[in-house]
Amino acid sequence: MKLSPFRKGPGGWVFFGTLWMIFWGLFFIWVAANYAEDPTLVPHWVAVTFVHASFVGMMTNLLLATYSARSQEASEVLSWAELPAVWLTNLGLLAFLGIEIASGGRLGAAVMGVGVLLGLLTMILRLRASNSYKSLEEYFRP
Repeated sequence: MKLSPFRKGPGGWVFFGTLWMIFWGLFFIWVAANYAEDPTLVPHWVAVTFVHASFVGMMTNLLLATYSARSQEASEVLSWAELPAVWLTNLGLLAFLGIEIASGGRLGAAVMGVGVLLGLLTMILRLRASNSYKSLEEYFRP
């Protein structure tokens, strides 16, 4: 799999998920080094950055990469939507964090949310159209 944010498929999701994981680790080291003596001085934006970098940056990207890989046989379903979903999610997250750090605002969350919802819709429809999808009845038949 080629990790490129400019190609369709799971590579873009994995690329950004990995970048956010590296960012999270470096950010953790920075926070630990700067606030180890008095953790009560940690600003609010640090917690917001940790939560969003881990849950949206890492987990959402990597979960959508897994769904994308599982549904490649149905990649013609909403074929235009995956690349915009990758970029909307990650640019929205970057804008959200930048604005949160600079001014405490929440702008950017809407862009991030649209990207996540578009990604989820795309993957759900692709999984339904792929051969790897089984209904619940098929799983629970004796």
